[in-house]
Order: sequence, then structure tokens, then C-alpha cells
Amino acid sequence: MDAHEREYRAAADGMADTYGRRAQGEGHWNGERLVNRWAVGDRVRWWADDAWHDGLVIDVADEAANLYRVVEHIPGERRRHHVIDGDAFAPW
Repeated sequence: MDAHEREYRAAADGMADTYGRRAQGEGHWNGERLVNRWAVGDRVRWWADDAWHDGLVIDVADEAANLYRVVEHIPGERRRHHVIDGDAFAPW
């Protein structure tokens, strides 16, 4: 990897940290609707309490109900754990 490629990757990572990354969910049918399936380790973003939150999927709480356990790191605080409906995750 040369200096230009390193600079490009650093810039792309910085923009992704600012604007968010593309969601990694994989589509599947859940009854009559198409939903995303998220895997442990996927980074996700969701809207709650008038703000965007970023977290990491740590477990599938209920696949049939499309619920995921997510951990959110809050700087200066401990980590917060949430159970989030997969439909609430941003698609980016």
C-alpha cells in the first residue's frame, strides 16, 4: 500500500465516522415483509431520544421478532446495552 492509498483510506474512514457507514444487514423474508438480518459484530446506527446512536450487535435477542442486543459505547461512561428492533437501524 503506497502513501496515496493510505491517505485515501484514512480520509474514507474519517468520513464514515462522521457520516456513518453502510449497513451490513442481509435481507430475508419474515412472514409477509422483507427485513434485514444482522450478524454479531455488525456496526449499526439507530435514532432514539432525538439523536443518532452507534453500537455493535452482540446477540440476536429474537430472530422471529427481528430483535437484536446492541452495546453502545458512551465516552466517559460505561457501555449501554439495548434491545433494538432491526427495522430501526439506519440503512447506512
